[in-house]
Amino acid sequence: MTNKVTVACPSNTFMQVMDFFTLFNVTHLPVVDNDVLVGIISLKDVNRFVHDKIEKGESVNKENLADCFDILTLMTAGPVTVTPETTLEDALDLLGKGAFSSLPVVENGKLCGIVTISDLVRVVAYETNKGPIMHL
Repeated sequence: MTNKVTVACPSNTFMQVMDFFTLFNVTHLPVVDNDVLVGIISLKDVNRFVHDKIEKGESVNKENLADCFDILTLMTAGPVTVTPETTLEDALDLLGKGAFSSLPVVENGKLCGIVTISDLVRVVAYETNKGPIMHL
């Protein structure tokens, strides 16, 4: 789990969201409103937004994207969440069954972390390599 989570809020602009993805090297942003998790937006969601504009023949300049961007429309509202007590197996199961690749971690109604597929790969790699290194 990543404890220091970069978050977005409903008022963030297109460029702010893109800056968060770029500057903090993340691909998922929980969206919070008054410290309450209301959704999650991914880099994939934003890419789809831009792709849809291109497909429709619309302008994709910075101003047009900013004018059309609505984080509340693009985000996944009410995302699947876990608690700090969720087991590794349960997190793997949720991510394996869902069409998403991160799980916000919520405790007492507050966002306290995020678990991503990358986090789980690091855990599995660590556990796998505790013994002799296996070669292909």
